[in-house]
Amino acid sequence: MNSYPPELLAQLAPVMFVAGLEGPPKPPQEQDPAAPAPDAFQVLAIRLREALLNQRKVAIWQPDKSKTFQVVLVDKEVRFPPRKLVPPEDPQYSISHSPLSPLTPSSPLFPDGIIAPIWIRKHTTLVPSVFVMFMRIFEFPPHVLRSPLEGHDSEKERLEEERRMDTELATEIAQRKKGTNERGVKLTVVLMASRRLLEYYTAHSKRVRRKRNRHSQAVASYPNPAAALVNPNIARPLRPEGWTVRYEYKMACFAEFRGEDEVALKHYQDAYATLTIMFGSTAILPPRTKRWAEAKVLADCIDIKQNNNPIALSPGFSNEKKVDHLSLVLELYTKAYELFKRHSPTPSNQATSRLTSWIAYRIAETHYEAGKFDTASRFFERIAKTYRKEGWYPMLNPLLSRWYSCAQQMGDVELSIKLLIEMMGQDLAESEDPNALEEDLLAVFQSTVPSSTDEPLTFDISNAKPLGSLVSATPVTLSIQKLVCNMEQNTWRVKVPLDPHLPRLGSTSEPRWLRCLDPPQFIAVKRPDSGTTVVKPRPHLFTVSVVHQEPAFLDENYPIVIEVVNLDNRNLEIIADVLLQPTDIDYAVNSISANGETSTGLIKDISFGVLAPGVRATKTLTLLSGGAAGNRLLDISISAHSPQTDDAPEAETEQQTDELDDLTSPTQLDKTIHQQTINVPTVAPFVVGNDVTYVRDREEWPGPASLDTFEDESFDPRKGTEALVNVTFSCPGPWSVYIENIALETVNAPEVKVTDCSIGLADGSLFPAEYLSGDEIQVFCNAKVGIRDDGKSEQYLFPSPGRYVVTWRRVLKDGSHGNVSTTVVALPALSPPTDELVALFDLPAAAKLHTPLPLTVTIRNYHPTRSANVTVQLEPDLSDGFVVAGLRSGRVPVLLPGAEEKLTWSLIPLECGYQPIPRIKVFDRRKAIPATSSTDGALQAEGFVGDPVKVVDLRRDQRRVVQVEAESEGGDTTDIVDYGTNFGSVLVLPN
Repeated sequence: MNSYPPELLAQLAPVMFVAGLEGPPKPPQEQDPAAPAPDAFQVLAIRLREALLNQRKVAIWQPDKSKTFQVVLVDKEVRFPPRKLVPPEDPQYSISHSPLSPLTPSSPLFPDGIIAPIWIRKHTTLVPSVFVMFMRIFEFPPHVLRSPLEGHDSEKERLEEERRMDTELATEIAQRKKGTNERGVKLTVVLMASRRLLEYYTAHSKRVRRKRNRHSQAVASYPNPAAALVNPNIARPLRPEGWTVRYEYKMACFAEFRGEDEVALKHYQDAYATLTIMFGSTAILPPRTKRWAEAKVLADCIDIKQNNNPIALSPGFSNEKKVDHLSLVLELYTKAYELFKRHSPTPSNQATSRLTSWIAYRIAETHYEAGKFDTASRFFERIAKTYRKEGWYPMLNPLLSRWYSCAQQMGDVELSIKLLIEMMGQDLAESEDPNALEEDLLAVFQSTVPSSTDEPLTFDISNAKPLGSLVSATPVTLSIQKLVCNMEQNTWRVKVPLDPHLPRLGSTSEPRWLRCLDPPQFIAVKRPDSGTTVVKPRPHLFTVSVVHQEPAFLDENYPIVIEVVNLDNRNLEIIADVLLQPTDIDYAVNSISANGETSTGLIKDISFGVLAPGVRATKTLTLLSGGAAGNRLLDISISAHSPQTDDAPEAETEQQTDELDDLTSPTQLDKTIHQQTINVPTVAPFVVGNDVTYVRDREEWPGPASLDTFEDESFDPRKGTEALVNVTFSCPGPWSVYIENIALETVNAPEVKVTDCSIGLADGSLFPAEYLSGDEIQVFCNAKVGIRDDGKSEQYLFPSPGRYVVTWRRVLKDGSHGNVSTTVVALPALSPPTDELVALFDLPAAAKLHTPLPLTVTIRNYHPTRSANVTVQLEPDLSDGFVVAGLRSGRVPVLLPGAEEKLTWSLIPLECGYQPIPRIKVFDRRKAIPATSSTDGALQAEGFVGDPVKVVDLRRDQRRVVQVEAESEGGDTTDIVDYGTNFGSVLVLPN
């Protein structure tokens, strides 16, 4: 239903435009007490505006239907939309139509639309039935007094001014009347009162009814339906059934505006019946078209208006509405009451059972729910007598409350007053608002008058137990003969006689402590032992402040200063306990230290000494945070107690020491504890980034006959790789860092050896130096990584070549440096990529014209067990800028595992500029050699020159291991980026 237009679903009411009630001006921010009172007309306008705005709101379900207006506040100069497209003075006015008519080409309903939500919107927001305009007649202010010196001329001028203003007002009303007459809107000018006019919608209904009758009698020619089906694109006018639905819906809306719901329902039903006929014929209303969808929405909205709610037509709901459930409940309770009364004990032992009275109370509640308040009141009265007599006050309280509601519904003021007075005497300390009954009683006294003022209203409350005490200044015997409670308020006089001689079995009221005598104020005591109290020593006065400059850095001895000031007039002994809360941060290792004691959890009994009044003492707590960044929580507990005297006996001192564990001992009661939790955010002092680049070694390999190659677990650095490790230290802040030194500590491993480092250069060191937030430091080192001859280098992860030890200090706010801290940054573990067979090209980057330059190609076999059969082919091109002297095509001797072979060419440049290197191809013919001498094997080897060998330019030799995100669930993989395979050119310069 939320997709339907709200205009077609809303309950309609007559629309009234109200003008002349401008909103009040905005009050100033500071109200001047001497400002004049607002004008009476302004107050009247404000009240009228509020009353009119609280009128009927637009809603779909409106159970409380009444003839109220839908008020729209407008300006006096509001304009109405035109009735037709042409002005009234136009000759074509009589034959023209409204802008929303299906006969108007510019209408959204042209040519065969039925009704549109914009038509409802026009009659609910733009066109009223009544235009109420509040006008104020001009008159001189009454406080302006005439001077005795003014003559007859001044009086005449006033009269002329008033006559002129009246003429202008009449002219304004006439102009407004002319505009409303053109539209057919009733205009009402309100000076002192207003009245509602509903004739507007009646005239509209008559006009629509005449048009419907004329249209039903007229014989119009419509196109043949068969022809319309053949040519569906031809615009067809609205059929008679559509006009009938349109007129019936309009008359239903106007009847609903007038508040005639029965008439509106009849027109809605006629429109719905005609729509049903239209849906039954595809010639009248072609299905699945725009007009068909509009008619469907209109039919659904009319159906909703015909029913009270979505389940109103349900058979089960209709059947349940016919059943009087309260009568059934009352019948069952009555049968139960008769059964309990028949089988109840004898009257002498009737107090043993109260089920009969409880069922009678349920019968009274059922009568109350059914609206039979007089019957329910009689039941409540009989049951209350039994409860009062037998003292069932907990059951009497809810009965009196429901009886009071019943008396309110009946309008019995005297009974309401009696019940309120009786309920005020009950124990209502547990109620949410104990003063509610007094407020209700005062409201009854102020809003009603007694039936007779001659005699006071007397209530005889039986079994009342008054409370009070009499105190005499002199010894005398006092006796109370009569006790009457009198209440007087406005014209009410109530007398409640009380019997002071009734015995009191006990007080059920909650104990209260007197807080103030004038006026008397009490504090409710909720404790069970309300007659006792605990006297505690006066708390010690001292202040605790914790000072630290957050955030803290990892690996830093972070100082936290605890300051205690004695504000008491006594000497205080201050002791502190500090607890470091465990954290869920991974790899976090935290510790605290104070007074030379270090702990990862709790440090107890940090003594501040005995502080005299006004003396302050401080202690520094050091927090060391390791692992990952995050928050560290510290619980600080400061306790103060009076110091023990030196001359106290030793036995008493031991006894007092034992009493420390007893919370109720005098030693513990004389102790004041201040607890505080601080959160220390911890960040890393440096953000470390690593970048590892691997470069192939250019040194000559040892021969296969070298004895070193036959040693077990041998690592040969010449056959390995050179790793360039670049470490970047970033200072994220927010504090500056003073770095004293960065040292490299290497590991003693035969397979990894650091050759040089940038922090040990001869041109001097960068440290010590101060680095601000956002600064970066880059430190690099070279490491030789050997190769394993057992063929397991691919699975072997080389250890870290070492670690950097950074010695630094925090820069404080005043520019000084904090404690010395040390941060250890380990170099990454090395995992160099491996090769099997590779050809290394070595040639200079620049050459002279017509000057030979050498080109050396080193072919290396990194495989530990497999030999290589390598061939080399030089493919010269006419576009080459070199003349090549050397091997054109040939086979390299068999390369054993771990062997290398060098080939040299001489290149003579012929042109200047960047010249590409001649193409040299290297193939491994190991797979091309047939395994047998059969004919088939020879045919398989024919045409296959071998596997191409990776060719690397040593000038660009760089390899990096990068992480590649995997699309499958197997996780990320690694990829090797080799920059040496991209060959560069040679810069040839003139001689």
